[in-house]
Amino acid sequence: MTVTDVAPETNNVPAEKGRRGRKPGQVIVKRPDIPMDMFNFKELDTRQKAEARRKREPRSDQQKVIDDIVLELWDKYVALGKPKNWVDMPVFTWGPLPVQFEDTALLYIRRACSLYGRRQRLGDRVYQDEKGLKVVWIPFSVEERTPRNRRPAPENPE
Repeated sequence: MTVTDVAPETNNVPAEKGRRGRKPGQVIVKRPDIPMDMFNFKELDTRQKAEARRKREPRSDQQKVIDDIVLELWDKYVALGKPKNWVDMPVFTWGPLPVQFEDTALLYIRRACSLYGRRQRLGDRVYQDEKGLKVVWIPFSVEERTPRNRRPAPENPE
């Protein structure tokens, strides 16, 4: 049911630039009302929100594993009361990992944190030679993302 009417202010005068609202001559589309018994809402948990979020490309199996680890780290972080100090945070170490995969590993961690709206926190990476192969250990944790506009202003001692 799409009944259309012409806007009452139709006087074929060109619309002024920068004005809000309906332009002269614009058609009003009548839409059917949704019945009240159709207003069913359900709050989503963290995993459901991540799955419902629009993604640009499908996630690889490797990425899905890191997604689960980041979610597990987040749950532990919340259970500990969202600590700010690295020593008090839950930390996973990924390694030993050949150095050529370091950038890919960091990308997986960053993407997983982005999916859940969290911030990655990386520790000092340890590089070593292991049987002639250069390897790296990547310690990482997850914390709450703080929007730039909500960061506390530095105190001025006056």
